[in-house]
Amino acid sequence: MKWRAKIRELSLDIEHAYATCDANLMRKTMREFQLYLNPIDKSEENIVTILASYTGGSDTARCNEFFSQVAFVLRRDWENTERESMPFHRRKKS
Repeated sequence: MKWRAKIRELSLDIEHAYATCDANLMRKTMREFQLYLNPIDKSEENIVTILASYTGGSDTARCNEFFSQVAFVLRRDWENTERESMPFHRRKKS
């Protein structure tokens, strides 16, 4: 639960950095974001790739892509947590 809250918090910092064209905040937040993501998960690697491609300025399309990826990762984490909290006999096989 704390992981999801931190990812949301960092995502809002990223949005602020995009909106204000603050490259320093973007770099700082990107480095912190990387500490919370799994480097061998393709979806989470995509988030880092999107952030690393920031070149300055306000890029709405890239910001939207970032939030789509974050939403996907948060949803997947929520579903995994929900599944793991079920009794074994009620879990669906994946």
